[in-house]
Amino acid sequence: MAISATEFRDTVRDRLLGLLWRQWSAIGVAGYSESVETRIVDPEALLLLTLTVGRYDARLYDAVLEWLDLNADYLNVQRLQNLAPSFGPHARAGLGAIAERLGRRSAVALKWKKLAALPGLAQEEPLFLLADGSAMPLPAAHDEVFRKHGLLRAPITTRGVAQPFPNEGMPSLLLRLRALFGVSIRCEILCLLGSTSEIHPSLIARQIGQAPRTVQDVLVDMVRSGVCRCGPAPARNTMRWSPALSMTCCDRKVGHHGPTPCHCSGHSRRSGWGCPIRGSGICPLRCSRHSGDARRSRSGRC
Repeated sequence: MAISATEFRDTVRDRLLGLLWRQWSAIGVAGYSESVETRIVDPEALLLLTLTVGRYDARLYDAVLEWLDLNADYLNVQRLQNLAPSFGPHARAGLGAIAERLGRRSAVALKWKKLAALPGLAQEEPLFLLADGSAMPLPAAHDEVFRKHGLLRAPITTRGVAQPFPNEGMPSLLLRLRALFGVSIRCEILCLLGSTSEIHPSLIARQIGQAPRTVQDVLVDMVRSGVCRCGPAPARNTMRWSPALSMTCCDRKVGHHGPTPCHCSGHSRRSGWGCPIRGSGICPLRCSRHSGDARRSRSGRC
């Protein structure tokens, strides 16, 4: 049965908003979702999509701003800068406003300086939209940071709807790896290698939004470490997860169907990914009976 263009637009918008709510809820935003997210969340791509589609849901937009106040240290700023040109001017203007806002609050303001310099809109426009695409009525007072970037909205008020990302479970795996190892492209590469049998380095670069040369240099180091290895001869131009990484602790890497069991000293528990890093959702370095001895951290490492 044929549907009108208006019905199609509304359906796409509603499903995208449902996706956004599901993924943000999985990493710390309080909200209702009809289904549970089981895949690894890509926080940079999710943020940029939210700055585009989230204009139709002010409640989601502001909840994400609260989440950023707590978790922005674990975002890859360079990756945001690389991905931003693929999105529209309103998303880039919103990202610039958010970066300026975070720079004022952060102890490392220089981290956000380049993003805060992203060009705003040439003419001021309302930030939020109604379901039919028309502008939401504007209040008398405006948020000055967003207005500086050409977006008109009411001053931001917090509602206590966000919390630090969870330190267990598949959706927050990338964020937890960054909390454990630091914010670097190695974390994105580890997640990508763990979700596929093998992949070409150029495709890795495209999927994680990084320069091919940078990815190639990192992969060379990772091959030296034994974490990954080149594909089979004769081409040897693909990368795959190294079976040697099991370290006698993990049975197999993560596939397309979510967590796999992890075994350590005869004890079994659910693990998010085959790898010998306890608590980052990968695998316990120590037996689960000892896990209560250590304090928990953002990464889940201890």
